[in-house]
Amino acid sequence: MSLFLGYRLLIQKNHPQSDSQQTNNSGSVLAGVGEAKIEMKNVASGIFFAGFGTFLIIVTIFANPPQIDIKHSEESSKENGKSIHIKTREITARTDVNQTLKQTARDLHQQAENLQYNGNLKGAYEIEKIAITLQPERDLYVETAADYAFKNKDCNNAVMYIKQAIALQTSNSYYQDKLKQYQKDCY
Repeated sequence: MSLFLGYRLLIQKNHPQSDSQQTNNSGSVLAGVGEAKIEMKNVASGIFFAGFGTFLIIVTIFANPPQIDIKHSEESSKENGKSIHIKTREITARTDVNQTLKQTARDLHQQAENLQYNGNLKGAYEIEKIAITLQPERDLYVETAADYAFKNKDCNNAVMYIKQAIALQTSNSYYQDKLKQYQKDCY
């Protein structure tokens, strides 16, 4: 997903939809050898997302490598005086998908916290929503999404998410207090 979003950002930045768009050279890269030069403008955000996606794929593969089982079997029989010998090999590959999803959701939650810390509340909110789709039973992620929704002035989703967190942790009074705060400040 991150690779795809990075690609879309990279294409969007390099091919503006209208001439009236302002260009910002803060993400420019200039490289050259001799007289040959290559300049790429506004690629920082696309490269960041593509790099982050590549990082997640590599971490996921090394954190939970697939297990491969190989079984060999042999059979021999005689029919009409002729010997028949059959060798078979069965290869089974499996990985712990649930563990991979949990790890990816945890990584996304951490990335959302980093974005929020750096002042990008909208990006943090969007990434936290993806973490929830991967692990909807994790009340911390749902509560964090509620907080980001509230800070982004998305009151309906803030209330919806905090109610989901309460449903997951009914005895958590902190979540109950947040619901009251959101309802008071939003409506």
